[in-house]
Amino acid sequence: MPHPCPQRNTIFTGDICTVGVIVVTLIMSAKETLLEIAEKLPPDATLVDAIYELEFRQAVAEGLAELDRGEGIPIEQVKAQIATWAGK
Repeated sequence: MPHPCPQRNTIFTGDICTVGVIVVTLIMSAKETLLEIAEKLPPDATLVDAIYELEFRQAVAEGLAELDRGEGIPIEQVKAQIATWAGK
C-alpha cells in the first residue's frame, strides 16, 4: 500500500518514490541503473542519449538530497531572482 515518502510530498511503493511524473529509485546500484536505462532506451538510442539520461537522474538525485538536507531555495526567492533576469 502506498504511503508518503519521508521528508517529501511524494508516494512510496516498495523502493520507488514518485515525485510528480519522475520516478526515483531509492536503492539501486550503478550497474542496476545502467541496465535499467539500457532496457528503457529505444533501439536506435545513441551513447549521448544514455549519458543524458544518466546525468538527468544524477541531477534529480542530487536535488532531492539537497532538499532533504534543507538546502532548498524558497519559491519567493526563486521568483525574485527570475524577475531580475527578466528585467522586471
